[in-house]
Amino acid sequence: MENFNLIEHVVPSGGWYCAVGIPPGKNQKVIHKWTKDKEELQTVFDTFASQGKHVYFGLAKYKENTKRTADNVESLQSLWVDIDCGEGKANSIEQSTGLPEGYATQAEGLRALASFTKTLGLPRPTLVDSGNGVHAYWSFTEEVPKEQWIPVAKRFKEVCVTQKFCADPRVFEVARILRVPGTLNVKYDTPSKVTVKHVAAAIPFSELRDVLGVDEDAVEIPKTAKNLSWEERVFAEDHTTSFKAIITRENPCKQLVDCIKNRKTLAEPRWFNALSIAKHCNDSDKAVHALSKGHPDYDPDMVQRKIKGIKGPHGCDKFAEHNLVGCEGCVHKGSITSPIQLGKEPELFEEDEEEKEEATKKPPYPKNYYKAKSGGIWFHNLEDENSTGPKLVYPYDFYVEKRMWDPAESSYQAVFKLHSPRDGLREFVIKLSKVTDERQLKALLSENGILAPKKQFTLITQYIMDCIIELSKRKEAEIMRTQFGWADNHTKFIVGSREITVDGVYHSPASTVTEDLIDYFEPVGTLEKWKEVFNLYDREGLEVQAFAALSGFGAPLLQFTGQKGAIINLVHKDSGTGKTTVLRMANSICGDPDLLLGTPRDTAVAKITKLGLLNNIVNTMDELSNMAAEALTDFAYATSQGRGNDKGDPHANKLRKNNTTWRTISLTSSNSSFYDKLQGLKDHPDGEIMRIIEFVVEPLDGEIVSPEEGKEMFDEQLGKNYGHAIVPFIQYVIANFEDCMELIKEVQGTIDKKLKLTSRERNWSAMLSANIAGGIIARKVGLINLDIGRIYKKVIPVIQTTRKDTTPPVDTASATIGEFLNLYNQHLLIINNSVDKRSARTTAPILEPRMSLLLRYEPDTKLMYITTSALKKYCKLNVIGYRGLIKELKAKKMCLEDGNKQLTKGTNAVAPSVRCNIFDCSHSDFINMDAFAERAKEDNATGEGELPDQLEEV
Repeated sequence: MENFNLIEHVVPSGGWYCAVGIPPGKNQKVIHKWTKDKEELQTVFDTFASQGKHVYFGLAKYKENTKRTADNVESLQSLWVDIDCGEGKANSIEQSTGLPEGYATQAEGLRALASFTKTLGLPRPTLVDSGNGVHAYWSFTEEVPKEQWIPVAKRFKEVCVTQKFCADPRVFEVARILRVPGTLNVKYDTPSKVTVKHVAAAIPFSELRDVLGVDEDAVEIPKTAKNLSWEERVFAEDHTTSFKAIITRENPCKQLVDCIKNRKTLAEPRWFNALSIAKHCNDSDKAVHALSKGHPDYDPDMVQRKIKGIKGPHGCDKFAEHNLVGCEGCVHKGSITSPIQLGKEPELFEEDEEEKEEATKKPPYPKNYYKAKSGGIWFHNLEDENSTGPKLVYPYDFYVEKRMWDPAESSYQAVFKLHSPRDGLREFVIKLSKVTDERQLKALLSENGILAPKKQFTLITQYIMDCIIELSKRKEAEIMRTQFGWADNHTKFIVGSREITVDGVYHSPASTVTEDLIDYFEPVGTLEKWKEVFNLYDREGLEVQAFAALSGFGAPLLQFTGQKGAIINLVHKDSGTGKTTVLRMANSICGDPDLLLGTPRDTAVAKITKLGLLNNIVNTMDELSNMAAEALTDFAYATSQGRGNDKGDPHANKLRKNNTTWRTISLTSSNSSFYDKLQGLKDHPDGEIMRIIEFVVEPLDGEIVSPEEGKEMFDEQLGKNYGHAIVPFIQYVIANFEDCMELIKEVQGTIDKKLKLTSRERNWSAMLSANIAGGIIARKVGLINLDIGRIYKKVIPVIQTTRKDTTPPVDTASATIGEFLNLYNQHLLIINNSVDKRSARTTAPILEPRMSLLLRYEPDTKLMYITTSALKKYCKLNVIGYRGLIKELKAKKMCLEDGNKQLTKGTNAVAPSVRCNIFDCSHSDFINMDAFAERAKEDNATGEGELPDQLEEV
């Protein structure tokens, strides 16, 4: 694109063009050349380039060939960004934004630009390689007056900061210059050519303005016309001015006090000065006459005529001009420019009834801070003798609502509320350690929509600290919830940002670990519309679907059965049978039916983490058909253990605190049977099957629910109405806690007696009891009208059949060792004890442990060694008598005498001997470890099985 004329594309024609040449090096003289002729402009560029200068062009059309200033700019025809690149830029922080000054490479800069434009919905810009960075231009189809361009550029600059796009903040100016394509960037030892890389079509200015959300009539009024700063404009809106306050305050204006005292003999110039202040006060009707009464020439009508000619309040200089001694010793001298500033009083915000109710929920403002009429926050210390009046903190209302302790971060957090005119109420959380870091605080506030000039930001920082200090005096910090479900001894239940108690629903801010899920639990639509959908499951033929969907009510009750977790799997070989719909229905009790749904692509770590976050809320996982049998085994055991794996602290010789716990039901779907998959993996997968109830979900009969009705209700209506039912359900449980506990106990006793369930089937018993009891309670509350008795009678035969088909292992003691082996197979070493007679070397391991070594099996001796400490710990966690277990196994000749064993013998690792339980795997009724070893050989040959156990990683 060598011949592309960028200037024609991005600069308006018909005015003065500005060419700029800057010699290399520091503190060089900047040369400006002006012309209205484009050909002459190119000649100037060529001349500068031949002289080895940096060559730039002005992006605006100028009124005169005088100075390259904002006042001289007439119009513009593009908006641009300058993206600096280089390691130094990426590692340096721009103080005004709190962001890096740029990106490490041009490629990173371009990727960031692409992401930024995509997020905003901007078209792709014209791109120029500046020799080290990137210039991007959005060209307009028409030239735009400076006054209309500035608000858009300001908004664009704000968006760059909020979106964390690292553009040079200094380029958003009307008089900006950028490099000319075809010239050289001679900043570095090796000059780089400035080239156009991509040309984009021009767009209407209105298109960009609308994307950025700038009003059509927004214009930048020159300060000379408005004569007010940002703070002054808001000050004028939010404050009244009292003449009485000026003369009665602790440090009044001595000039005006003297005018009042000596009004009978006051000279007209001084009287006129005083009238200029009185006229512009809210109590002017009284003030102008108070200054005049008593004078021999006083005439009320004449006073009114006189003040009509006064255009504005006079400044201190005018008062001093007519009475110099009157300003001597003034404590306000130099800090105010007019006496009227001493009379400013806040016009306080008047709340309507709804706002008064909201105000009772938020803390009071710290001393000397107040909310003014338009909602802005102001600071005014009335006790400060040298105070010059109120100072604007921020033009919109925001405050620190509460202090909280985040156990996950081991840190205090501040919960902020921001009320903005366009975006409504916004909540965000900032760690207190970052409040004291000005750079970090500014960046975090900017991310959340609070932008202010540097002067204002100092006030904002102090305001935030004062809010936090005030809160710390009033009450202790609340605890941030690191997981959902039951809290505070079953008196509260956390669902997203809702804290459900017996007497209401309160706000519970997200902690660092729950913030990504918090929005999934926001209620949508109405409870009545949700009931219409859920109660479709009361139709005959849908009992299995209804039972599974009741897991949304059963999951919060599971822990009261004494169990920690288990799985209900819905299976059918075909898709489209309604399995996923059941999972969505269960989710809808607490929140979004779709967003809460786990997917087959979720990692093992994510699955366990989510279980810990949900805690007592149903965990749904869709389409697990392709889950490997080994992974399914791990997950089945993990769900029933109720906690994630311990992890070591990398910075200390101790374990990290394990907050990943749960007591819930996992509701899953699959196109293939979990039972079949597990039985294909091992002969007796009793431990896993006892943690899973599987139901076949037959395709929906069109006469029960037609495809049209199913689409309308399950897809559309459910997707617009959810998240309400959990509130009345939990409130009933809390209010009637003892009765509900008795109900669960009664239901479980009935089920156990009916099915003759033993401790072996304890997880089945728990899930059945929780769901049936949950359904009874939900029906009693009026949330559902399902026939619970009919559902119960339908699912009982399924359990009976499964129980009949799943025979327990012949030997429970050996099964315990088998379960231990299944759980800790990643800690197993398989290696022969003997040496190779030809080489006199030990043979290579058949299977090496992927985690800490706890077990060793020797195929040639048929002996298996398990560290005594690990087996004891396992027995304790699973409430198994260690001594009784070993005694039984020894009696059956399966376990030999205990002894010391170097588990690493024959490997390159060196470790001392440890105390072990020694097992004889040649026993016909014990574990067939040779089959295990053969499979390990096959895995080594094929390269399979080389990934670490994912659940152990958790």
